[in-house]
Amino acid sequence: MSTKIILYLALLICVFSSSSSAERPAHCLQPHPQGEGLCDMLISGFFYNPDQNACEEWLESGCNVVGGHSYDLREDCVKECVNVN
Repeated sequence: MSTKIILYLALLICVFSSSSSAERPAHCLQPHPQGEGLCDMLISGFFYNPDQNACEEWLESGCNVVGGHSYDLREDCVKECVNVN
């Protein structure tokens, strides 16, 4: 009987600890994109800065964007990358 109780308690601990510890998506740790080309177009967005645990705006000039990951809205970045348990 006590073995069943111990197993049940261990199962509960595993369930609650795995549900409360969400992981930050891998793309949050990518650098912001880089502007490419000789255009004077201003490209911007928001990226997650893991050193500050904050979303920051980035600005680049160029014709298009290459590499990295960013968000159009700061709120989306914060929701997905900062507000993670």
